[in-house]
Amino acid sequence: MIMGDEALHQREPSREGASSILGLTMLQEPVVEEKAPDRVAWEYHSVSLSRVPGYGFGIAVSGGRDNPHFANGDPAIAISDVLKAGPAEGKLLVNDRILSANGVSLENVDYATAVQVLRDNSTVQLVVKRRVLLQPEVQSFRVSLSRTGGTGRKNDFGLNLSSKLYIKDFHIKTSNLQEGDVIVRINNTACDGMSLKEARKLIENTKDKLQLVVKREQQQASGGGERQQHPLLYSSQNLYVQPPRRASELLLPQRGDLQPLPPPRPPPPADESVPSDYYSPPKSQLGPRVISFVKQGPLGIRLAGGNAVGIFVTAVQPGSQAIVHGLSPGDKILQVNNRDLGNFTREEAVNLLMSLNDEVKLLVHNSVVEYENVISKSLGDFFYIKTHFSYTKKGELCFKNGDIFQVIDTLVNGSLGYWGVIRYTNAEKGIIPNLVKATEISSCTKPVEGTKSFFKKKKEIVKVDPYERVVLKHPGFMRPVVILGSIGDIARERLTLEHPDVFSGPAQESHSCKTIKMSVIREIICRGQHVILDVNPCVVEKLNYSQLYPIVVLVKVDAKKSLKEIRGLKTGHGTLLGRKSPRKLLSISSKLESAWIHIITNILTVSSEDNWLRRVKDVIDKEQGRSIWVAEEGKV
Repeated sequence: MIMGDEALHQREPSREGASSILGLTMLQEPVVEEKAPDRVAWEYHSVSLSRVPGYGFGIAVSGGRDNPHFANGDPAIAISDVLKAGPAEGKLLVNDRILSANGVSLENVDYATAVQVLRDNSTVQLVVKRRVLLQPEVQSFRVSLSRTGGTGRKNDFGLNLSSKLYIKDFHIKTSNLQEGDVIVRINNTACDGMSLKEARKLIENTKDKLQLVVKREQQQASGGGERQQHPLLYSSQNLYVQPPRRASELLLPQRGDLQPLPPPRPPPPADESVPSDYYSPPKSQLGPRVISFVKQGPLGIRLAGGNAVGIFVTAVQPGSQAIVHGLSPGDKILQVNNRDLGNFTREEAVNLLMSLNDEVKLLVHNSVVEYENVISKSLGDFFYIKTHFSYTKKGELCFKNGDIFQVIDTLVNGSLGYWGVIRYTNAEKGIIPNLVKATEISSCTKPVEGTKSFFKKKKEIVKVDPYERVVLKHPGFMRPVVILGSIGDIARERLTLEHPDVFSGPAQESHSCKTIKMSVIREIICRGQHVILDVNPCVVEKLNYSQLYPIVVLVKVDAKKSLKEIRGLKTGHGTLLGRKSPRKLLSISSKLESAWIHIITNILTVSSEDNWLRRVKDVIDKEQGRSIWVAEEGKV
């Protein structure tokens, strides 16, 4: 094992197959690995070790292209022993293969070169790979059963279920079912969360044919029947045969179950950079680390998580630069080239990493517990969007302008192009095009025309993104008011005349152009008043995109007679308002409702008999007190 400096030159390997690093001689017959099952995977770990007086790094190594550690001729530098209570205990396992040390590749090197690299450093950052077995394969298949006329505890289909909906026993001749098969679906009804009583009742209510979908775990040929952990969940099992023991161990008398006490732990090194719990701290307890290299092709990593939980490495491609430089599953990527990933979606993180050309600098922190929670609960992206165009396509969620969606996955099936979403109004799940696709699909330029706009130009093109990130909250200011409909002009004038402390009309630069300055609108809002605006629906969209979120009330009159009576009323100035045809005015209201429903906040139907103006004011007061979907800060 690699020990103190005092043993640096005591002995060199003297015979083929012997590992004698710094004073420790081990019997080194080539290691024969167990016959592996069909499904073998590799874990990759980054391990930091500091030299301790009297212990060194606490490991012994062997192998190399001139002295293979494994009987199959694999030239890897392998861990042949890990000293108890040493600095490597709990971090490395026997037969771990060392890929690099402090960024120096140890692949396909001779034994002496590997030893020299390790001797030359007081601390080493090792990248190792470890062989593990995958989880048992699970097969699902359908089974069709017919009633047998049985009685007793078993139902007529010959099944007896146990507590977790698996086949406890059966008395029908079938080559398909086996005891222990887990029932996934009964007659096209999913069994997730189903109680045993509910499952039995469902089977008993089946008339003739019972359709089952069951899954069965295929046990491995070796390993004593124990389940192996998924390789990305940091299995601590050593799946190799143990190396030959020390000569001194072979000469010890057998003492039954009596175990010798381990040697006392040496004091921690004086180097302040070494953590106090360095003896075998879990990797997740170590602080953030920086990984830097020059990109040469794909990085070879797969990401999990999202803006709600952070970005994690979930898989690393063997032989990739990411592996060589110490990235491993469970690493949380905090920064990429000094850019904070705290609020990045998974899609944004993938695009950023793909866009890197030369230098790659990652700030990562191994957070295995947090990572496993993300994977087990399928956590990731979480934000809301408001659509600004309409879309219809078979197999995808259709939507209209102004619909709200909760986005839960920006990388559906690990590929760019679609978002997994939930419709806010009815919790319908599905996919929609991502922002890039939506921009290509939609025509997101809207002409704003007319002389009643607050723009000085008669026509202006307003560019609107297809999706807008939004949150539900109160805007925190008095919203502008737009009243549409056949009596909108009357309502606007009466509100400003009868409630001047609440409603105010903006001063106009000229009666001919009717241009309204945005600064005037904001000034009235700052005074704590509603600004009453006479603008067309196109301008309402611009106001929404400018984050002023006007209250838009469409006032409809129930009949021509009521419309004539209301419009025949005189204001306090004695001026008769409007002489347009009632038929035309009602037609305009109907067209507004069908074409601009996505901008209308409330629709109010009134008659000449009621106090319609009070009802309009009540609606405005109600809308002012509500939370609304506003642009997410920094995401407009």
